[in-house]
Amino acid sequence: MNLVLPLLPTARQLLSAAFILFKLFGFIPFSFECYTFKLKPTGATETLLHLPVVQFLFYATVFWLSLKYRANIFYTDLQILSVNDILKYGSLMLAVFVTLIFTVLQRNTHRSTWDMLELIRNTARLKFVQAFTHHYLWKFYSYLVFSVMIEALVLHSIFKSPSDVAYWLVILVLHAFLRLRHLFHMCFIDVLKVHLQQLHYGLVEIGEYVGELRVHRHDSDAYREMYHRCIDRLLELKRLYGQLWELSDRINRTFGWAQICNFTGNFVQLSCDLYWCYVAKLYSNDGLQDVFIVLLPTVFLIVLLLHSAESCLRVASSLHSALLEIPLENDPTLRKIIYRIGLQIAQQRIRLTANGLFEINYSLLKMFGTGITTYMIIFITFSKGIPFQEIDVALAMHWFTLKPNKTIDCETIFLIKLNVGFVSALFWWIYQNQSLVLFSANALGYLVDFSKYILMMFTYYTLVLECGLQGRVLRQIWEEFYQFQQTFPRVEWAAQQRNHFVTVASFVSYLSWWELTFAYCITETARGKNFTITFWILFLLLHMRQLQTLLYTDLVRFCLKAVNEQLAWTIELSEGASLYGGRRSDGQICAHLHTLMDAFARAERLVELLNRAFGYSFTVIKLINHVYILTDTYWIVQGFISGKVLSSLYLEGCISSKFICLMMNLASNERILWECHRTRVLLHRIDLRWQLRCKRGWEMVQHFLLKLESSAPFAMTAINMFRLDYVTMMEQLSQLANLQQMQSTVRMSSERFGKGLENGAYLGLAVFTRRQHDPEGGKGGHDAEYEPWEC
Repeated sequence: MNLVLPLLPTARQLLSAAFILFKLFGFIPFSFECYTFKLKPTGATETLLHLPVVQFLFYATVFWLSLKYRANIFYTDLQILSVNDILKYGSLMLAVFVTLIFTVLQRNTHRSTWDMLELIRNTARLKFVQAFTHHYLWKFYSYLVFSVMIEALVLHSIFKSPSDVAYWLVILVLHAFLRLRHLFHMCFIDVLKVHLQQLHYGLVEIGEYVGELRVHRHDSDAYREMYHRCIDRLLELKRLYGQLWELSDRINRTFGWAQICNFTGNFVQLSCDLYWCYVAKLYSNDGLQDVFIVLLPTVFLIVLLLHSAESCLRVASSLHSALLEIPLENDPTLRKIIYRIGLQIAQQRIRLTANGLFEINYSLLKMFGTGITTYMIIFITFSKGIPFQEIDVALAMHWFTLKPNKTIDCETIFLIKLNVGFVSALFWWIYQNQSLVLFSANALGYLVDFSKYILMMFTYYTLVLECGLQGRVLRQIWEEFYQFQQTFPRVEWAAQQRNHFVTVASFVSYLSWWELTFAYCITETARGKNFTITFWILFLLLHMRQLQTLLYTDLVRFCLKAVNEQLAWTIELSEGASLYGGRRSDGQICAHLHTLMDAFARAERLVELLNRAFGYSFTVIKLINHVYILTDTYWIVQGFISGKVLSSLYLEGCISSKFICLMMNLASNERILWECHRTRVLLHRIDLRWQLRCKRGWEMVQHFLLKLESSAPFAMTAINMFRLDYVTMMEQLSQLANLQQMQSTVRMSSERFGKGLENGAYLGLAVFTRRQHDPEGGKGGHDAEYEPWEC
C-alpha cells in the first residue's frame, strides 16, 4: 500500500487536470498556468483565443450536419414529438454558441476575476483552502463518473437503433460542454465561499480580541497597542469585504449571459425529456425507466450547483451576526467602524445572479418546477389532439432643436410635415390596395394582416402625438444635460454623438439588409414583397424612437459614470488626507462631495423626466413588438415543420432586429443601474480613517449613503407598469412561448384523427425505436394544405 500511494495523483494535480479540461473547452481564453492557478505575465505571447474559436467552429459543424441530416436524427413523423426534439436541440445549441461568444467578449472581466483572486490569495487560512480542494474535487470527479455511467446505460439501451445513436451523440456533445460550464462556475462559487469563511473567522477572532481588552487598564501601553491593532484589523476586514463583493460581481458578470442560456437549456431539456417519459408511460410502460435515467445527470448537476451557491450565501449572511457579537462597550471609534461595516454589508449584499435576471439559489428550483409543470400541461394537451397520420431628427422624432429662446424652427416643422405626410400617404395607399399588400386568401390570414396594419397606424400616430405633447419635457432634459456638462467638462462628451450615430447606422444597415434580401431574394410573391417593404419602412420609424431613447439613457449612464470617476478621485484624496491632510484639504474634499451629491440629484431628476417623456412609448412599442414577434414566430415554427428551412432561418434573421433593438435599450438601462450601484460601492471605499478624523466628512458620506438608500431606483419605467430591464425580455419570451403553444394547440386540434388504434400503437413503439418506420409516414395533408409564407 505504501508503494502505491506515491503513485496516486495529489489534490493539486487533480485540480490542475480539471482546469486543463476547462481550458481545452475554451473557458479560459487567456494565458493561464493550470498548475499554480495564476495568470501568466501580461508580456507573454501565448494567447488562447484560438481554443474558443475552434470550439465555435466545431459546434457550427455539428449544427450544419444536424441540419443537413435532420430527417435521420430528429423525430419527423409526429409534429408534437418533432417540435419536442427541435426545442431541446435548439435550446442546447443556442446555449453553447452564446457561452462561446460571451467567453470571448467577457475575457477581460474574467481575467480581472483572477486578478482579484491573486490580490486576496494569501488572506485565506490553509485549512479553508484544503477543505475547498477536497470538496470541489469530490463533487467534480464524482459527477463525471456518474454522468459517464448514465450515458453508458443510455447508449446500451439504444445501441441497435442508428438514428437514436446519432441523436444521442449530438445531444451528448452539447451536454458535455454545458455541464462543464456549470462545473466551472461552481469552482468560482466555492472559492468565494472559502474567502467568506475566512472573513467570518476574522470577525469572530476580532470579537474575542476585543473582549481581552477588558483585562488591561485603559492608560496602559498594552491596552493602547491592542486597541490600535483591533482598529487596523477591522479596517482591513472592511476592505476585504469590499474586495469580496467585487469578486462576486465579476463572477456574476463573467458567467451571466452564458448561465442564463445554460439554465434555459436545462429547463427545456427537462421539460422535453419529461414529456418523453409521459409518452413512454402512456404507450410503452417497459421503457419508462430508460427514458427517466436521461434526466438524472442534469437534475443532479443543477442541485449540486445550487447547493454550492446556497452554502456560499449562508456564510455571507452569517457575517452580520458575527459583527454584532463584537463587544463595543462605550468606545465611539469602534462603534463608528462597526456601524459602517454593518452598513456596507447591508448595502453591498453578496449575491449570485445571472446578470440580475434571477438569483442562483434554491429559489431557482421553484422556478424550474413551476415552468416545467406549465409546459408539461401544454405538451399533454397537445397529445390529446395529435393527428397520428401526419435618423432621429430626419424622421421627426425630435419636435424641437435646443436653441436659445426658440422652441421650434422652420426646418423642424418642414421635417415633421414631410414625415407625417409621407407615412399618411403610405397608410392610405395600403388601405386602398389591400390585395397588393395584405393577405386575402382566407379570412384568418386577412384578419391577422389587417390587425397588424391597424395596430401599426395606431402606434405611429400616438407616438407622433406624444412627441408633440412632451416637447417641453425634452427641452428640460437637454437643459439638465447642459448643466451636467458645465459641472463636469470632459472631452468624452463630444464622442457621445459620434458613438450614437455609429450605433444607429449599424442597426439600420443590419435591419435593411435582412428585410430587403428577404423581400427580393426569398419571397416568391409580389404581395409578400410589398408587405415586407412597406412594413420595413414603418418599423424603421418605430425603431428610431427606440434608438432616440437609447441616446438619452446612454447620456444618463455617461453622467453617472462621470460622477463615479470623480468619486474615485475623492477616494484617493481621502486616503492622502488621512495621513497628511489638514483642515484645508478636509474642506476641499467636503466641497467636492457636495458637488457630487448635487450631480447625483440632477441625474435622478433626469431619469424622472425621461420616464415622463417616453413612458407611453415604452408601453406601446413593447406591445407592438410582442404582437409582431408572436405572429412571425408562428410562421417560423410552421416553416420548419413543413420543410421550408431556409425561409424560416431568414425570417428569424428578420425578427432578430426587433430583439436586438429591445436588448440595446434594456442593456443601456441595466448599465444605468450598474453605475448607480457602483456609486454606493465607491462611497464605502472612501477612507474611514479620514471620516473618523473629519466629522463633517463623516456626516456628508453618511448623508450620501442614506440618500442612495432612500431614493427611487434609477430605472426606466413604462408609465410605472413595468421596469425596462432584462426581466422584461424574459417575461416577453415566456409569454411568447405560452401563446405559441396555444396557437399550435388550436392548429393541431383542428385536424382529423386517422387510424387511431394503429397509430397509437405505433407511437408507443416510436418512443425508443424512433426512426424505424416508413420515411413517408408523417407527410401528407398538413403540409400540402398550408402555405405559411403566403401569410
